[in-house]
Amino acid sequence: NKKNWKKYYKATKQKKEIKRQKQIIYLQERREINLENKREYNEIYREKATTQKKNDSLLIEKLAEFINQKYGDRFTKPKKSRCHSLITILEQICYFIKVGISYKDYRGPLSKSTLNSYIQLFSQDNIFVNFYWTIHEEYLKKEMYEKLKYLSTDTSFIMNHCSAYENVARNPCVKNKNCIKLSLLVDANGVPLNIKTVKGNQHDSPLLREHFQEIKSKTNSLKTSRNNRYKPYFLADAGY
Repeated sequence: NKKNWKKYYKATKQKKEIKRQKQIIYLQERREINLENKREYNEIYREKATTQKKNDSLLIEKLAEFINQKYGDRFTKPKKSRCHSLITILEQICYFIKVGISYKDYRGPLSKSTLNSYIQLFSQDNIFVNFYWTIHEEYLKKEMYEKLKYLSTDTSFIMNHCSAYENVARNPCVKNKNCIKLSLLVDANGVPLNIKTVKGNQHDSPLLREHFQEIKSKTNSLKTSRNNRYKPYFLADAGY
């Protein structure tokens, strides 16, 4: 019995050691795989960040050219009162819009009042809207019918508790809160073709006709309706 017990004890000990070694090897392999995945993820993230920075810089340069065409030598001439160039002003405006912070939380090279004054100046002269449609014309020059094959629309709510804006209204679908309704018509890549802001309690269906009436780019849906490759489709929910 003692001999059998010793053999059993040795066999179980060997099995435990083999199992432990297998677990160690498995954990090492998992760590190596996780490290490789992290490296790949970091490389992809860096590539995306670099490409986004390049695209942002190109967009800001094009916007600066567009503003110089509009205002002439207003921003190119050196002035004692102006401490920053047009490109730095546009960079700060893009950062302010992307992050979505308030003027109170803004910490940048520009002061809050100067940033607000430049945003109001450009928005009153419709600089951003006109620049968007000039870029959109260039965007539709390549593969226009493929981009306009699938059009879709939907609405979203922007909560607004303490504002006297015209479009603020209570909506029973959003717990009867004050809100603004934002409606978009987009192409196959999700690029907006028309944007509308209306009262929060307005129904979705009448906005569709307004979208197609105010759309600036020509869809040419009658030409492509008989072509199966570029035949246009429209996507919307049951509310329309």
